[in-house]
Amino acid sequence: MTIASLMNDFCARLRIEPVAADKQGHYRFVIDGLSIDCFSVGEFVYLDSTVLTLPDESSERLDLLRSLLRLSVLDNRLDREALYLDHDGERMGMYRRLKTVLFNLQVLEEAMQQFVDTLDYLRVNCGIASDDSQAPEKHVVVMP
Repeated sequence: MTIASLMNDFCARLRIEPVAADKQGHYRFVIDGLSIDCFSVGEFVYLDSTVLTLPDESSERLDLLRSLLRLSVLDNRLDREALYLDHDGERMGMYRRLKTVLFNLQVLEEAMQQFVDTLDYLRVNCGIASDDSQAPEKHVVVMP
């Protein structure tokens, strides 16, 4: 099954209009106020999102990074996801990698729900509102 057909099935299941891939082949959803990109590279499918944009103030930046590190390592919250810092050091993101071989609609639904839950957990526990106001809204979905 191709990622395009899987995205169409996912949209149909959620009763929303089909999502078109952008120029890089990314499918964007806004789920529970969180912008999530889904795309494939080689034998993997990725879910990717911004956890937060780091503030300019270095002490605030350090506090947020410490909080994220504590939440992800000490609380053992990120068992399937990985945090990353973008090239400019301005944005902290999170991704989840899934093997294409094992990828189907049920796996996508479960992975998306767990990804949203983890992302929301990190944002709430770092004192960030759970809406992703910086992301362009494409398809708004509220997961049941």
